[in-house]
Amino acid sequence: MAEHVQLPVMRDPECPTDSVDSDVLLRVIALFVILFVSCFAAMFPTFAKRVSYLHIPPIAFFLGKHFGTGVIIATSFVHLLNKAYSALGDPCLNVKIDSHWPGTIVMISCLGIFLVEFCASSYVEHLASRPSVIDKFLQTPAANYRDDPMTTEPPAPEEELDAVRDGEPHIANSDPEDRERDTHYWDGYLHQHHAHGRKALTHQESAVQVLGVVVLQAGIMLHSIIIGLTLVVTSGPNFSSLLLAIIFHQLFEGLTLGVRLAALPLRRGSMIPYILAFTFAITTPIGIAAGLLGTSLNPRGPATLLMSGIMSAISAGVLIYSGCVELLAGDFLESHGVRDSSAQRQVLALGALFAGAGAMTVTGFWH
Repeated sequence: MAEHVQLPVMRDPECPTDSVDSDVLLRVIALFVILFVSCFAAMFPTFAKRVSYLHIPPIAFFLGKHFGTGVIIATSFVHLLNKAYSALGDPCLNVKIDSHWPGTIVMISCLGIFLVEFCASSYVEHLASRPSVIDKFLQTPAANYRDDPMTTEPPAPEEELDAVRDGEPHIANSDPEDRERDTHYWDGYLHQHHAHGRKALTHQESAVQVLGVVVLQAGIMLHSIIIGLTLVVTSGPNFSSLLLAIIFHQLFEGLTLGVRLAALPLRRGSMIPYILAFTFAITTPIGIAAGLLGTSLNPRGPATLLMSGIMSAISAGVLIYSGCVELLAGDFLESHGVRDSSAQRQVLALGALFAGAGAMTVTGFWH
């Protein structure tokens, strides 16, 4: 019986065989520009929430959070999914990869991150249910110090309750009495006024919320490394347009992540949001530096295409899960989410969601 031998795919004559001659100085400048933009975007929401003199209206954070959800969903479907299919289906690969593989990798990634979060959530809830190292980072359960059944304080205005119900971070106020109602006490404030029966976050719920943001950040960071490598292997007139698109891309994703970090139920003054924001900010520069310091890359070489395609598919799976389950369903469909807000806030939230998806889709067509 004749043996079946898989022959290598004939390479397209247009496939480049030489590495791109990169302008190192230009790419180093791009590295620091992207680092600055990413740091500013990811850290600004936390900074703005904690200082008293900016006076940023809470509605800006409300809109930014839902705008960011649209950004994440569009990134996964328009940017990453398309990149995975185009890279793994490129004729410059040495072997033909079946068209079902990109979708299969995305599915495995999506189910894999679900399994990881499912197991991690159970473990984190177990740790948070008893005194542990987690207590040093999470805020004190609001019910322990804000729920006073004998209080005679008048009910909170409906617009304030809407802001709390939607998970909107409260901005620090110059008035010491108002400052007491910072984000760290906000859930307890709502619990005190019995707004729609919502209870203060327990340690378990707070820990799981932090875990969800970490999963989201993991997917974003994987994508950011790919972006950095892509910028290194791009040359000619395409470089400037790609750099501009990446700057806007990092700005959108940084603000998306930053708003979520600012709303984490952590102790007052915690540095964790800043640490996570900085970790996100350095990933694209790390990708650029790796491309510059390592072996010169051929943008359509088999190794580059394979690495880019697989990493894009994995990142797409993570962000599809985070965007659609953690953010979209969590913010809009749960009982304490947008659906229990006023009609005006529901319209604003949906408008911000679609605007974010549209803006990121435009950048996807751009580069």
